[in-house]
Amino acid sequence: MSDLEIRSWSNQYAAEFDEGRRIHGHLEDLQGLESVETRDAIVDVFVSAALIRLYGLCGDIETAQRVFDEFAKGLKAPNAMLQSFLMEAYAANGDMDECLRLFEELEREGVSNTLTFTVVLRACAKSGRLEYGQMIYDRLKGGKAIDERVEKVWCECDYANKAN
Repeated sequence: MSDLEIRSWSNQYAAEFDEGRRIHGHLEDLQGLESVETRDAIVDVFVSAALIRLYGLCGDIETAQRVFDEFAKGLKAPNAMLQSFLMEAYAANGDMDECLRLFEELEREGVSNTLTFTVVLRACAKSGRLEYGQMIYDRLKGGKAIDERVEKVWCECDYANKAN
């Protein structure tokens, strides 16, 4: 990839990151609304998940964690989608210990899902923690039918590992 291509790519994602930050600012302004129903209709789990992913994958793990904490404080139980994207953010930023801690928390609560397993298996493969990933996969395989998406991710990870 040439320097020009790298700068072009960097500028594209920097602009998208700035736009995401502007949107986030508007959403924070909505947090002050008196009507909980209005706020919840506008700022929901999907927007929070997108913000967690945006900040996490752009390297701003502190803001990703803050968005997660703000949304999660009103929940009675962990939300698998939000926590899975937070796991992905920590893994992308090199903190596999926190990624795996969040995964184990979801497992203890019994709310892990296909997204959770996909994220943790990919993270294990990319970080070289293949034994841990294999343990998760074996535990899944022994307990119930495995979603074909999870099966495909683990096969891809195993194939990539054998190729290296």
